[in-house]
Amino acid sequence: MSAPLIKLNSGNTIPVVGLGVYLTPSEDAIDIVHKALNLGYRHVDSAAIYKNELASAQGIAKWLAEDPVNNKREDVFYTTKVWDTDHGYEQTKKAIQSSLDNAKSIDYIDLILVHSPQSNYEKRHGTWLALQEAVDSASYQPN
Repeated sequence: MSAPLIKLNSGNTIPVVGLGVYLTPSEDAIDIVHKALNLGYRHVDSAAIYKNELASAQGIAKWLAEDPVNNKREDVFYTTKVWDTDHGYEQTKKAIQSSLDNAKSIDYIDLILVHSPQSNYEKRHGTWLALQEAVDSASYQPN
């Protein structure tokens, strides 16, 4: 049984229940994410600061490879976040690319959030611009 979905302003949908991997050691994240998907979770919430983006994506990829006929990438919602020290246009672009590199085994990221607003207006605005640019680019393919 999967969680209900909420429609976002973009028109995309997100499961209301997700697996957060905060404090999950990278070496455990692959198996934890894989098991959670087998239990019915369809939303995985990671962040660059958690240091487990790569392993979380690999857990999703493991689940997808297990049954490619029934387990589809579009059925999993993957979220990550830009950390405070990566605020600002250029830093956020680098952070997005790093997160995309970590998620290459699953092809794309469904949602990238600003982890917190703890910077100044100029940096937050630059972060927003970089995120908007990512949404408009071919490298970001939401569900």
